Amino acid sequence: MTRARFSVAPGVVTMGAQVFLVGDAGEPPTQVTLVYPQDADSASGRISVLSPLGASLFGLSVGETASWRAFGRVHSARIVSVLAKHANARGVAP
Repeated sequence: MTRARFSVAPGVVTMGAQVFLVGDAGEPPTQVTLVYPQDADSASGRISVLSPLGASLFGLSVGETASWRAFGRVHSARIVSVLAKHANARGVAP
């Protein structure tokens, strides 16, 4: 059986990606890693893809803004950079 190979454009948020964000006015820049729910740990910046923030980030690219609702208000953050967990810079999975 052959493994399927796929390409993801550089700068796209995928599973395992480290994402650097600039948040709402007055909030410091932050880094999060997108993970599966069982691996989530907010204290270490590992957020679930099923969380409001994780779901809003998935599939976005550098320069785009994620918006999500939490704690009774809408939050937003611009994606500054994405370090993908891919085998190479072109985003081809191993």
